[in-house]
Amino acid sequence: MRSAQLKSQSRRIVLELIVVVALVSFGTHFPSGESSAKAWSFVTHHPLVLLHVVLGTVVVGEAFVLLIRASLNRRRQWIVLSMLGLACVLIAWASGENYVATQHSSSLNNMSLAWLGAIVSYGVGWYWGHKKNKIRLVTQNESADLTPLAAAVVTKDHHSD
Repeated sequence: MRSAQLKSQSRRIVLELIVVVALVSFGTHFPSGESSAKAWSFVTHHPLVLLHVVLGTVVVGEAFVLLIRASLNRRRQWIVLSMLGLACVLIAWASGENYVATQHSSSLNNMSLAWLGAIVSYGVGWYWGHKKNKIRLVTQNESADLTPLAAAVVTKDHHSD
């Protein structure tokens, strides 16, 4: 598997994590002082919270898949990144479950911090997978690593001479 495929999966996880947090950002309030069973009943009857839980579980699965793919391809930087991301996703997932069961704000804080850690981890993977183009600079007779936009600008300037 090429780095581009790992980048694509990392990007997908970042976007899914953004959707996961967006699903519960619209005035979702758990009933306070209820038992764990009633809190989980609320989760199953509230469509946005239920989607939050389901998509969060999908993210856990994708995080495992990314780690397996990185391990099979023996890409050390992707293995480390995937392990950090998976750890953060699992902490967020477990903290979310704990929040539903106990309603403690510390669980919500842990979930938020772990979510941020996962976004950063997989965001770094998205950045690492950024392909740089090598182009030949005729005026300097050397190669340079340039982003596609910079390559287009240099190529355009070169052709305008």
